[in-house]
Amino acid sequence: MSKNPPSSVLRVLIALLAVLCLLIVVHVAVVNTPIKTLLNLQNIVTGQPRVPNKSPKVQGFTKPEFGHMTSAFQKLFDQGLEVGAQLAVYHKGELVVDLWGGVARVNNKDYQFGRDEEPMTFKESLLLYLKPRELVNAKLQEWFAAFRYVKSFFVPPPAAPPTCDGADNQVCQKTSTSTGSVVGYIQWFFGGASLDDFGASLKRGYLPLTGDSLIPLFSCSKVAESAVISDLASAKKFSLDDKISKHWPNFGSKGKEDIKIEDLMRHQAGLVYPDSMLTIKKLSNPDLLYAQLAEEQGVNWKFDVSNADKQMYHPITRGIYASGLVYNVMGVELGSYFRNEIALKHGLDMYLGIGPEDFEREKIVQTETPVLPQFFKYILQYLLGGLVPFSSRSKILMMGNTFDTLLDFEASIVLGFLRKTFQGKWYLNYSALFGILNAVEDLDSISSINKPVLLSLENLPSANGLSNARSMSKLGDLLRTGAVGGEAGKITDERHMDHGIGYEIAFTDGGYGHDRFYVDGLFGWKGWAGMAGGVLQWNEELELAFAYNTVLPYGRVGKPRGIYLMKELVNGLNKKP
Repeated sequence: MSKNPPSSVLRVLIALLAVLCLLIVVHVAVVNTPIKTLLNLQNIVTGQPRVPNKSPKVQGFTKPEFGHMTSAFQKLFDQGLEVGAQLAVYHKGELVVDLWGGVARVNNKDYQFGRDEEPMTFKESLLLYLKPRELVNAKLQEWFAAFRYVKSFFVPPPAAPPTCDGADNQVCQKTSTSTGSVVGYIQWFFGGASLDDFGASLKRGYLPLTGDSLIPLFSCSKVAESAVISDLASAKKFSLDDKISKHWPNFGSKGKEDIKIEDLMRHQAGLVYPDSMLTIKKLSNPDLLYAQLAEEQGVNWKFDVSNADKQMYHPITRGIYASGLVYNVMGVELGSYFRNEIALKHGLDMYLGIGPEDFEREKIVQTETPVLPQFFKYILQYLLGGLVPFSSRSKILMMGNTFDTLLDFEASIVLGFLRKTFQGKWYLNYSALFGILNAVEDLDSISSINKPVLLSLENLPSANGLSNARSMSKLGDLLRTGAVGGEAGKITDERHMDHGIGYEIAFTDGGYGHDRFYVDGLFGWKGWAGMAGGVLQWNEELELAFAYNTVLPYGRVGKPRGIYLMKELVNGLNKKP
């Protein structure tokens, strides 16, 4: 007698159990593997140059009383948690920590075809990303690279590449060059770039990171953006409690009538995403852009100022609307105002939109592609989110490294999305996702910020800043003392549930986050942090300004490396006699 076939429900349960078992196996395989090792694994699979294995020695200086920060920073490299990073601290108006270490890929120089250290022009860099032939060529190069790496398992490997112990201009990793007849024909057809050189500029090797290197800031840019708004408010160009429509013609329509400047800066304007994606062409035409945003764009959902759902992080659009305000008041884009009225006046090597001359002069480095195997450390944590606390979760899942253990609010993000869906507030989830994925053309991933066309825009200040930690911390100190922005922009609102970030957070009327890391036990700090992991904060009571930036993104709301360094800084300061 034959057995009855399993029911559909049973089949689903078996399938879910199989998926869970697979997740557990993969989790165990990667859980205590350093992210730098996982990055190299990913680079091998995708045909990218590998990061040198040797742990670099941190360089720079510290004042004697802050010497412990050198060993704290070095620990991140020794544990394989960094590729290239910078750290800087101001205390009582003096630079007391200025450290850097590791390697990075330079974004605006071509290190292949015998052209070491020969700068690419700004136009060439733009074409590298925009020209269809180059894009097709790059895709073919990826295919050929993947084939070569598969082949490398069956043939002896080439000689070891040079290390990063030499001069600053030494290439740490290069690929071999060979051109056969078929490859030569394809090379000619696609414009002369050898496929075996695979992407002279898209697949660059690693060079030593320096203290002067400019790293993408991501949302740390919002601090500079807020500095502009606070500076103009301090100069009485407008008041932060003014309605935006008072200074921006035709803005007061389609639900935007009562939105104040402080509402926008506190992420309480309901303008998280545009109805249609903003193209590069439109962003390059401010008159057209701001007229359309004023007249045609409505709020993403209806709410009043007392509504508990009014706050949602505007990851991209806050800066675009803030730039529209500045453009209508001052006649220039926000990025241009910042560069001329703040950065140059105070000696900051920082940009919110970098022009062609500066692009070719500066040493701009790339943010790495997110390390996909790293997310296998998080999936099971998301499934346990809200059920198992941080300490127990790290034990259950064998999380030997606390840097990879999600904070409780992070692990509960998925449950929060589900909860809002079942409550009929799906539009909040929709807004949070589209605020990132559907805001700006070509800005569709973390590493896409490396594109020169995006770095050049002066009206994308929420995301496309460039700087080094030294200038970041100096800006923080200028804001702490009121040398920039005066006292404007410092009034802190109460904490509200932020449906984009996933927990309660308070912002000042100028847009600075207040106690962004209170969940980590850090209080009295203002500023913000970036998607890749960078942190820019200052503390008026401790008279500190802290800046950390990295080329290796974790893509988390929590910033474990930056938080660790901030705690080391505060603990060391408390131990001083």
